[in-house]
Amino acid sequence: MSGQIPLSLDYEVSWRPDNFSVTKSNSEAFAKAMGDWSSSRFMLNADIACGKTHLLNVWLQKQREAGNKTLLLSGLELMARAVSEIISETNFIGFDDLDLFFTELEPTDAKHGEDKIFHLIEAVDRSHGKMLFTSRLYAVNFPSTLHERVLSRLRSADTGFIKIRDDEELLQAMLLKQFGDRGIDLSPTLVAGILSQVQRSPEAIRKFVESADIASLAENGGKLTRPTIHAIIRSLDGKPNK
Repeated sequence: MSGQIPLSLDYEVSWRPDNFSVTKSNSEAFAKAMGDWSSSRFMLNADIACGKTHLLNVWLQKQREAGNKTLLLSGLELMARAVSEIISETNFIGFDDLDLFFTELEPTDAKHGEDKIFHLIEAVDRSHGKMLFTSRLYAVNFPSTLHERVLSRLRSADTGFIKIRDDEELLQAMLLKQFGDRGIDLSPTLVAGILSQVQRSPEAIRKFVESADIASLAENGGKLTRPTIHAIIRSLDGKPNK
């Protein structure tokens, strides 16, 4: 690769429902998340880059279509606002990466953060709302330092799991979507070539697309070529380029 430094790449990720591909790896989680829950809360578990944030946004869109105002709540916003203020705005809430919220809290903020989550769950429950969390960790694996009242409510949530094991259809959909978000179209031949060489995991797909996006802009004016693909894959595998 030439070593030319490209400009920073700004692009808008599409969370549209029609961009979410339902396959054997996520169909059960999709059906559970989009169906009726036995409680006011749902925990969607998946590894990084498996589509949990996309499914969360699809669920939020469904709530809006049903006439409910929604909020995609971040940890920073939760810490900065009163729970009563949040609930007065809406009781249909999405919360992404709950596990990171707990693990990234400063020790001095840990109890306050736990209290916020607890009171938010209680407020959503009392108001007959719904709240969908995403997390890489299962609730049973959350830090044991969390107060039991928080753990018990998270562990009693309805749950869905996305587990990707050699799901060719979903990996292809992920590859096409992530390149599409960046405005890069791939031919079927290139897609097949990439999937035959890159490590077959969502995280590997994400890293490849990020590297390919930068490399294509730096060297080829935004065009992705076979030599560039080959060089990126070897680089990600820790092999010298030839």
